[in-house]
Amino acid sequence: MTTPIAPPIPQNNFYFLRHGQTNWNVEGRFQGHTDIPLNDTGLSQGARRRGILARCPVDLIIASPLMRARKTAEIVAEDLGSRC
Repeated sequence: MTTPIAPPIPQNNFYFLRHGQTNWNVEGRFQGHTDIPLNDTGLSQGARRRGILARCPVDLIIASPLMRARKTAEIVAEDLGSRC
């Protein structure tokens, strides 16, 4: 009896990126599903991450609909030509 050969594993890169900072992060408050916006630091963090990810092949960005995650994703996607 022969062992079946498994199909090759696709060689796709997958990146995780956390949303930028909010005022609740600074205060140590739990946000959960509360829709808290990014603060100025969070907006700057998104811009810096955009520069880092610009060197990576990014085809698709998926984010939570919460404004802090969505805004971070939109900032990162600006120069990537990615779908968000």
